Amino acid sequence: VVSSKGEPHFTYNSGAQDILTVLNPDGSVKAMINGTGLSGFSPVVLENGTIITAKYVSGNQFFNAYSADGSQLWAEELSYAGANGNIPSNPSHDKTTGKTYSVAGSKLFEIPSNGSVLNAHQINSQGVASTMVAISPNTLYVGFDFSYINPASGSKIFAINKSDLTTKWSFPADSRINNQIAVDKNDNIYFSTELGRLYSVNKDGGQNWKIEAGTASTISPVLVDGGIVWGYGNRLVLIK
Repeated sequence: VVSSKGEPHFTYNSGAQDILTVLNPDGSVKAMINGTGLSGFSPVVLENGTIITAKYVSGNQFFNAYSADGSQLWAEELSYAGANGNIPSNPSHDKTTGKTYSVAGSKLFEIPSNGSVLNAHQINSQGVASTMVAISPNTLYVGFDFSYINPASGSKIFAINKSDLTTKWSFPADSRINNQIAVDKNDNIYFSTELGRLYSVNKDGGQNWKIEAGTASTISPVLVDGGIVWGYGNRLVLIK
């Protein structure tokens, strides 16, 4: 993740330690944060430089915040032990509300920027979250996988009211949904599945279109000025 100042942030494992590193724009090290369970997660970086990251330790989900120089900001990191050992998603930050979101298992986590409380909300008791949380002005979008119960069950996208975290609608997909959901200015959402299908769904939960690549894909779509960039097999495609 790169901050608005051009500072790269990334995690990695080094022996017994996981490390969150912040680089200056010239590539020199600005901060190195040692911890457990950090490796593999991408943090979010707020406009003021605050870093919020997820951790996964012994089957539990943790969230913490650091200043740009690596100092811990919250008195205690936030933790949750009721998501059945599922790894939390990379956090997503909502600039309009100042809240950060993550998901694990059947739970949606709502985290205020001051770290005062970790709110856990049940989205669907039968599913397991498989994507990051995508954010629009009024709605949160997240994908849930049901195929661990029955391979034929596929997955669903859930649209969640930001105001009270109730479900607006859900949209079924053919297989596990890839990690990221893209949202355009009109609240159309775009996502792909591991069977190699790309979907466009409108803000009311109706399908705009679907493209079947005929090849498996783990690539999530990205919105660009000219359309949508997506990949499958050995191809990178632009869809207008």
